[in-house]
Amino acid sequence: IIVVLSALGIQGLLPKAFISTYLSFFPVTISMVKGLRSPETIELDMMKTWNANGLQTLLRLRLPSSVPFLFAGFNQSFNFDEVLKPIKERVGFLPLEQFVFDASMSIDFLVLADWAFVCDNYFEGGHIPFVHEGLNKVLDYGSYKTELYKYSNLQIGYSDDSNEVFDLPKDHIDYGKKVAAYYYWVFPNMMFNFYPWGLSVNIVKPISINRTKVSFLTYIYDESKLHKGAGNDIDKVEREDEFIVENESKGIQSAFYQSCLLYTSPSPR
Repeated sequence: IIVVLSALGIQGLLPKAFISTYLSFFPVTISMVKGLRSPETIELDMMKTWNANGLQTLLRLRLPSSVPFLFAGFNQSFNFDEVLKPIKERVGFLPLEQFVFDASMSIDFLVLADWAFVCDNYFEGGHIPFVHEGLNKVLDYGSYKTELYKYSNLQIGYSDDSNEVFDLPKDHIDYGKKVAAYYYWVFPNMMFNFYPWGLSVNIVKPISINRTKVSFLTYIYDESKLHKGAGNDIDKVEREDEFIVENESKGIQSAFYQSCLLYTSPSPR
């Protein structure tokens, strides 16, 4: 392209801008088309039941459904080392090559809510004392900590000697602290939850506006620690999250909904 445009006397930034536009157009367009076609048959039938025409269906259903796909198309790539660096900083001491996938502890959940609600619930640690009674007994909620990175964030759950915690090496950034779990979220839809027994990977997959599939993939390192500490009964924790997210979704759709409570994480005292 540069050679052809140069032969036509077109030089400078214009050929580069043309190539950038060309390379960006197709990923964004493909993502947008996929999003426009994402509504399920039952949703399209509902629009017909309401006697909606093609333009109304486009504006009220297809376009809102396409937004998550459109934003994914905008950012096609980034430096993956920037994602791995904060993860390696905390869990680089673990022998990840020895982690073994356990299909019996891996499961898919269907959540009747928007995928963003699922991610928001993961970020928001304030619900732990009210939703996860068992987990709250293990974690020291007052010292719960969140760290932000460019493409991810980290939530650190601390505990005490009565619960299972990581055996951290002396040169570790958290050496001397009782860390029960490292919870990583990586843009846009993946969670990596590290426990002393291993790793639980959560993948949030949008299906439609109010339907999301969450896949849980379990990798075990030390089976003797499997049902102890913050990583105990994670299936129950997920069902508790599913319950609160679905009810939150119903509340948002209510005609009485006007605004939400802005929550600020507590500072350790």
